[in-house]
Amino acid sequence: SLLQAVKASGANPLRGGAFKPRTSPYAFQGLGAEGIRLLLKAKEVTNLPIVTEIMNISTLDLFADVDVIQVGARNMQNFALLKELGKTKKPILLKRGLAN
Repeated sequence: SLLQAVKASGANPLRGGAFKPRTSPYAFQGLGAEGIRLLLKAKEVTNLPIVTEIMNISTLDLFADVDVIQVGARNMQNFALLKELGKTKKPILLKRGLAN
């Protein structure tokens, strides 16, 4: 399968955007919970850890089985989100914003 080929080529971890931050509210915003479900299925097939970006604290429960939570540059000043993520036992991938 394509996923096995990705793993065989040396990929580790598998990163995908279940939630996609966009400037326009009319642009595709990602698959959300369904996207995380698909990433978890890819993890099951490949045994690779998965990384995906969180956009809102209200979706934190969806990330229970995600290996690494990514915080995008836009959320680097969302201190409520950062504080909650600091309470998790997961590694957090921080993308730098202009002020960080």
